[in-house]
Amino acid sequence: MAGTKFQDVHVYYELMKVALIGNAHGVQLVLSIPLKTDAQLFSPFKILVFPMRLSPDTFLKYQLDYHYFGLAVDQGDFPLLTEADLQRCTTSSVTICPAEVPLYPSQVLTCEGSLLFQISDSYQLCRKNLLRRYQTPTLIHHGSK
Repeated sequence: MAGTKFQDVHVYYELMKVALIGNAHGVQLVLSIPLKTDAQLFSPFKILVFPMRLSPDTFLKYQLDYHYFGLAVDQGDFPLLTEADLQRCTTSSVTICPAEVPLYPSQVLTCEGSLLFQISDSYQLCRKNLLRRYQTPTLIHHGSK
């Protein structure tokens, strides 16, 4: 998982779970070490959806079921995560999440995936809210002149 270099041994101590099981015939030491391959490494991102202007006072905003996704180096497969999914992850120097969510190939069309990979079907795949008489926020810069 972290490699075989001596300077990485602390990662194994943080993530390893140890159990000692015994009976009248012997004792067994069980070590649980999370393993991974490069295909199972994902960088987490939060999806932020901003309203899109349709007319001067009407905006469209996509509704998402998942507000987080993981992006692999090869951008082939990606997991979609909710806030509850992220809370089940354990974080130390490395974050490990239980393998409880599906991995979607980039060819599978989901609303979140179509936004991520900028596929033109986003309009048909995503639920939308129409915001009428929507006032855009005004950003005011405070600081030195």
